Amino acid sequence: MIISIEFLGSILNTLAEQIVVINRGGDILFTNQSWIDFGKNNNAPSENWTSINYLNTCDISAAEGDLDAIKAADGIRKVIQNELDTFYLEYPCHSPNEKRWFTMRIKPFRLQNSTYYLISHHNITERKLAEEILQVKDLLLQQQSRLAALGEMIGNIAHQWRQPLGAISAIAGSIIVSKELEIELDPDTIVIQMNHIDDQVQYLSKTIDDFRNYLKNDHEKTIFNISDMLNDSINIAKAGNESNSILISTDFDRNITCHGLKNILAQVILNLLSNARDALIQNEIENKKITLSLQKSENIIVIKVKDNGGGVPDEIKNKIFDPYFTTKHQSQGTGLGLFMSSQIIQKNFSGHLSVSNVQDLDGMGACFTVEFSDTQKLESKKSLIWASR
Repeated sequence: MIISIEFLGSILNTLAEQIVVINRGGDILFTNQSWIDFGKNNNAPSENWTSINYLNTCDISAAEGDLDAIKAADGIRKVIQNELDTFYLEYPCHSPNEKRWFTMRIKPFRLQNSTYYLISHHNITERKLAEEILQVKDLLLQQQSRLAALGEMIGNIAHQWRQPLGAISAIAGSIIVSKELEIELDPDTIVIQMNHIDDQVQYLSKTIDDFRNYLKNDHEKTIFNISDMLNDSINIAKAGNESNSILISTDFDRNITCHGLKNILAQVILNLLSNARDALIQNEIENKKITLSLQKSENIIVIKVKDNGGGVPDEIKNKIFDPYFTTKHQSQGTGLGLFMSSQIIQKNFSGHLSVSNVQDLDGMGACFTVEFSDTQKLESKKSLIWASR
């Protein structure tokens, strides 16, 4: 069977993609039916496509400031000059009535001892709209998670401040009572009490700084000591755990460092500590205990947060990382904490957050494990709109 050019053209006319074939000079030699129909439906200035130079059209749009036309013209020329084997571009092509996105791909081919270049345009609007919806949902989840974290922080601040505020109130009260009873306080006693008040105020001030640093958004990755970050997280949750008679035990390799976003990893740890505390209280465990460990094995950093609260029921173990899934009362939880924690570890540390039930000397409990590589590298920023390969 001898395959004619007409036969090949008929095949291309069956495709939904808009296809154009050009020569080395950029002259249009062929357009398929989808290309012609698209031009008619979008008020294209010409129906005689073979009289148009594709590269000149790109250059005219580029001169008018169309950045995608600049990229397209540059990519086509690089393929023609054999600097690239294939060029690929994603670009928006919105009409007055709808949003649209396309991909453009150029690939050379040989026919009858000559080289030609097939350029195809594929409509990816459905995919891009789905991506936009996912981005909006992801943003909403992040905002809801942030609000939940702020609520947790307010609770921790209340716990942290209750004792020093009580101490200041007690000192002030004793001075007032002494004054009312006309008991004369010697200067040394007054100085001691004032110093004690100052110590409590300094503690309150440090607490504010700790929480401010925790809530600060990281924009750049830094090298930090993980055990220091874990201890900071424990201190933030300290008052809430102490008021509920929860013992915190640690087993840290204090020489492990990490290149990443310190505060968002701290947010994950604080969320795991909060969940462990809630499980211990909800299940009315008598000798409440949370154990944190930090180890590194074969370049994998492993952080574990284990409680003795009875463990996670098997029927929900596969659901606890789903968004909005919670075992708490609606007024106590949004169901976003573990979901967002899992997303943080995956997206920012290329790691994994998992849970298992562990029986040890402290009793049966849930053990959440954070694992990621310690060879974190700065990632080069890459355009989301186009990529050449």
